[in-house]
Amino acid sequence: MKKKITLLALLCCGFYLNAQIKTKVLTLDLSQPKSETLSSNDTLDKRLVFWSKQPLQFELINGNPFRYRYVINNKVINFFEDKNNNPFTNIENVLKGIGTTPTEETIPNEEVEAKKKEITTMQAEINESTGTVTAATLSKKVAELTQLQKELNTLKNSTYNAKASSSHRFMTDIGQEVEYPKTEEEDQQIIVNALSILSPKVEDFYYQVLNDEMAFKSEDNFDFDAFKEKRNNYSRNYQELLSLYLSLKADSKKFTKPLSEITSNQSELDATFTKINEKIALFFNIRRDNYTMPIDVNGKNIDAVEITVKRFDSDNLIPEEFNYTIWVKGGFKIDISGGVYITTLVDKEY
Repeated sequence: MKKKITLLALLCCGFYLNAQIKTKVLTLDLSQPKSETLSSNDTLDKRLVFWSKQPLQFELINGNPFRYRYVINNKVINFFEDKNNNPFTNIENVLKGIGTTPTEETIPNEEVEAKKKEITTMQAEINESTGTVTAATLSKKVAELTQLQKELNTLKNSTYNAKASSSHRFMTDIGQEVEYPKTEEEDQQIIVNALSILSPKVEDFYYQVLNDEMAFKSEDNFDFDAFKEKRNNYSRNYQELLSLYLSLKADSKKFTKPLSEITSNQSELDATFTKINEKIALFFNIRRDNYTMPIDVNGKNIDAVEITVKRFDSDNLIPEEFNYTIWVKGGFKIDISGGVYITTLVDKEY
């Protein structure tokens, strides 16, 4: 019975010790893949060694996937995440306005607005004078209010009801003087003018993203923090421009037959926004670091693990090659070529 209890205790102890074994993680800075840029994440042991029972794993940081392709021990390292990080996943549906309804907002008419103010003022005077003036005076004011309301209705019926509210607001916000349109064609022309001003802004933004991408491809030391800040700025600017564009596009949906200049401008802008969306999605799918699969050497008759890193430049088919040796400690080493001997490598857990 004592033997069974002792055996059970030893098994439990063995399971506990195995459970305490942590993966040894070494960090390799790919911006400068030299021997001195390989370091240990272990706060207690910074040496480039690991116990024979420990799985060995590499954390890869500061890789530049714009310029380089990395291969470690004949395995390609992918710095692009598979998940979808598009600012707008279904950009085609967004640009088509699927799921959105054009607003009924119209351009304020100065004459109509002035008449509304007169009516509001007269209503306030009547409310204040009730009970303090004679019935004849009050009746006169009510008659004046009725006449103002008739004039407002006549003005509304005789004035074109302008629809391009967002385009009108955009033009006035940038300091452009816009006369109140008297016809539908004049109304649509406001949209044409707004799109003509927005289009080069969007095009400039697209080429800014392209130029920055080319700059990333030329960098040896890829600064991920600076890149992250840039891509966040891209996303904000992109969504601001897209939101503005969609509001102008909503104006055109208020017309049964939009002008040909509107449809042609929108086709060009749709294509540019789609290209920008693809670039920003690519940027957001790049991650700072990557991890190799753990390497398990337990039970293998080796003293060290050899790691080969190949870095392929986009302009060069011949890779740079970097070799690293990580020593294994602990366990027994058997060499049958010259007899049996035990190395000085001792695993205290045995």
